[in-house]
Amino acid sequence: MPEQLVTVRSYNAFTEAELAQSVLDSAGIESFLCDVNVVRMNLFLANVVGGVKLQVREADAESARQIFEQAEKPAEELPRICPQCNSNRVRSPSQESSVQWLVLMVLSLLSPFRKRFECEDCGHVW
Repeated sequence: MPEQLVTVRSYNAFTEAELAQSVLDSAGIESFLCDVNVVRMNLFLANVVGGVKLQVREADAESARQIFEQAEKPAEELPRICPQCNSNRVRSPSQESSVQWLVLMVLSLLSPFRKRFECEDCGHVW
């Protein structure tokens, strides 16, 4: 019995669908684009056919959805890892008080180098 394909995303533009497919390919998830030729030939038919559908095998559907959910999170929500000691106790200037943040903003305008993150365990700044 052939494996069932599941649509994980739909796109009106085939270029967005191809970009999303490349994200899954880089994660090792084989994916397929459905109705891409219809949309390429006539963009107005995209709504009629439901857009370009990005499909994966049923066993990979949950992993694919998690990849896209993780990619859509704002950068502030993503965990930071220290490149020197692999600690997740990383502080950024935005986590400091508003007065410290204002001082850092002014100093960053005067200096070409600006502190982005600091590890609370090893003190590494990057």
